[in-house]
Amino acid sequence: AVGAFSPKAPPSLLRSIITPTKTSTSLASGGNMVEFAKGTAIALAFGGGLIPALISGNIGMIRSLSGSNRMEEYTVPENPESSLDPSYREVKYRTFVDSSETPGPTLGASKFIAGNVQLIDIIAIMGRIPDLDAVADWKNLPSGRREGVSSVNPPLWLPRVTFKVNMRKAPFRKWPVDPKTNEPIGGEDCQRQYEKTISKKGYMISDAALDAVWDSWSGGSGIATPDKVEKALQEYHPTVDTLDLNALVRRSIGGKSVSYFAALTFVLMQIMAIGVIFVAPTLRAF
Repeated sequence: AVGAFSPKAPPSLLRSIITPTKTSTSLASGGNMVEFAKGTAIALAFGGGLIPALISGNIGMIRSLSGSNRMEEYTVPENPESSLDPSYREVKYRTFVDSSETPGPTLGASKFIAGNVQLIDIIAIMGRIPDLDAVADWKNLPSGRREGVSSVNPPLWLPRVTFKVNMRKAPFRKWPVDPKTNEPIGGEDCQRQYEKTISKKGYMISDAALDAVWDSWSGGSGIATPDKVEKALQEYHPTVDTLDLNALVRRSIGGKSVSYFAALTFVLMQIMAIGVIFVAPTLRAF
């Protein structure tokens, strides 16, 4: 048509506009590498020190959950006089006992608690606890006699290792019975076979059994207080005669699960930190 004007660009020019040149591609790639280098430098500067701490923390967590660090708690503290553990002089009882002195049956849910827990050792512990005061000399714990601590309502903190030593030293009082059946825990044959053995003074109860009872009132902590111990005992060992074994196992599993939940939370926090510090800058660069 007259007056119409339809400019047509040469094909070579169109190709140069649509197709990126080697120069532009290399610039973009170079820019990405610069961003990646910057992100790496920042991550190493601010997160480099985090890696050794995470490795150390995870090793400690695994050892704690698996129970492989139980022997360490018997190490005498550097300043025993200022320690919360008053049992550091009891060398005879401050030793790691891997397994029970008596074979006997294994606690059914022991794999969920503290390893290979022998029923006989649970009986040996509970037969030594007629009441709350048999667990510890609460009024004379070091935590309540420290300088500056209130004498009216002092903190009464019982360390795990002190409890273990106390139980190995304590006299055996009575073989507990099931409150529902009024039969001896483990049966009459079990009582006849093992009562004399576990009644001996200085009977070395295994750490696994002591940890199982400890977890029933500590809630995953390394310190116990009289109110928590008393609450647990009222639930499964209200009198010197009776022991609700199922209730003890439930509380022990509940206490252990607190440690597992804390470990899971720690792992999730690590994943988030690694994602923010290391992964996110890499994804932004590319």
